[in-house]
Amino acid sequence: MTTICPFCIQIKAIPSSIPDLVWEFPNSVAVLGRWQFYQGYCVLISREHAHEPIDLPALSRDGMMSEVWWLSKAIALAFKPRKLNYELLGNQVEHPHWHLFPR
Repeated sequence: MTTICPFCIQIKAIPSSIPDLVWEFPNSVAVLGRWQFYQGYCVLISREHAHEPIDLPALSRDGMMSEVWWLSKAIALAFKPRKLNYELLGNQVEHPHWHLFPR
């Protein structure tokens, strides 16, 4: 039985299905986080599906890490947070994605 990945569906439908699209990178897509308890919270979603980030091809994985830093810089410039928190979990959606929380 195949599980449908919500991030894969979302990525394929870009840009029309993502009203909160922040930026399209070569290896990932940045969207506003659903809950803006911390203003500027974003999720960076890999364009490629994998169970774990280590399963991504090296160029995609390394490119996405660079994009994490570019998005971090943009959030820092726009919101001037005291601190940025980063999370890479995958417990609910097994698709590489980062949560970036300006605090």
